[in-house]
Amino acid sequence: MSEAGAIDAVVNLWTPEALAHRPGWGTGFFVGKMKMEAGLMRGLSLEELIARMDGAGISHGFLLAHKSGRPGLPGCYHLPYKLVADAVAKHPDRFHGLAGVDPFMGMAGVRSLESAIRDEASLAHIAILIGSIFRPTTPNITRSTPNARSLACPISSRSASR
Repeated sequence: MSEAGAIDAVVNLWTPEALAHRPGWGTGFFVGKMKMEAGLMRGLSLEELIARMDGAGISHGFLLAHKSGRPGLPGCYHLPYKLVADAVAKHPDRFHGLAGVDPFMGMAGVRSLESAIRDEASLAHIAILIGSIFRPTTPNITRSTPNARSLACPISSRSASR
């Protein structure tokens, strides 16, 4: 895409590798409830994703490494940081990485995030997304904040406002 286009703030990585990390009920939800085309559940290559972005006038997308739900529960979906880092490394002119943080993982989650930021050069400019049910003052969040700042990593907090 040669002209400046829109920026998609949350792009779901939809490759076969990424879909393998989603819960098994995903097909029924996306195809049945959301009326998604069934063929999409096989996944899209990064090139196909970029072609769709081009068709929609999107020049840049933020790929999200989800950390949704508690491990062990049916709705849990934790996408490895490396999948996002690899996609960003292949197309740095189109993608930027966002890393989810699971506050239930405690310091193990913080260390995993630190490692991803340090070891994956393409995740050098990521934003940490904190789940919508937690406030920035939740203990596991407050422990991760100084660590992220020491690594020059911006933090974006989404909180439910009801």
